[in-house]
Amino acid sequence: MNDVHATTRAELTRADLRKIMDLAHQLNDVTTVRQLRQTIMEALGRLIGGNLVGLNEIALPGFRSIVRYWPEEPSIDDLNERVSAYLHLHPTACYYFDTAADFLPTMVSDHVTPVRWRESPAYQEIFVPIDAVHQLTIPLFPDVGVQRADAYAINREAGTDFSERDRAVAAALQPLLVSAHRRLAHHGGDGLTERQVDILRRLGTGQTQEAVARSLRVSRTIIKRELAACNVKLGTVNVTSAVAKAAHLGIITP
Repeated sequence: MNDVHATTRAELTRADLRKIMDLAHQLNDVTTVRQLRQTIMEALGRLIGGNLVGLNEIALPGFRSIVRYWPEEPSIDDLNERVSAYLHLHPTACYYFDTAADFLPTMVSDHVTPVRWRESPAYQEIFVPIDAVHQLTIPLFPDVGVQRADAYAINREAGTDFSERDRAVAAALQPLLVSAHRRLAHHGGDGLTERQVDILRRLGTGQTQEAVARSLRVSRTIIKRELAACNVKLGTVNVTSAVAKAAHLGIITP
């Protein structure tokens, strides 16, 4: 295992710094959550290198997770449920939540030997199905609030682990990613209207769509149309994920 604090930081090349600056300018032009997520995951795959990049959006307490992937979603129906169930056994997650003062990018290999990692339930249940062995995590949660713990994770298949140069690139990118997410969060959930926020808030309390339609004195069709708009603006795929994402962003109170 590596000692995270004893590791000598690799120096970035001019080419690395130029690419990081290019990404910073690109993120300034991003206006939607979906575009932000896609832009960052593509950049991480290009700048650091990995066969699968993910954004894990974690609701606290309870580790309820929604994971987005690039370049494509793995064809595993219960992957979010697997992540939610086993994340508390992931060595990197354990490290972050046991060491609240340290949210630097870190690798799985910093915290566990290869043998113990492959024997762990988190590896067997989450990583084997997506054909990943190595992982480098870039947490966002130092600056986005205590009700969520989001992080980008770059995954690689069996073979070469991440290098100190990869860690240095991740560390240089981290404040850019945190700032970009915070900027969009402060813009009210990517342009949600007052009615859309109200609908999500009511659904978050357990009301059904029919009950929300009755209380707002509108048709069920209008509710469906508003929820479809919420999915587009939040980058979600259904009512459950839209409510969860709105709670993650602090737009509604869970």
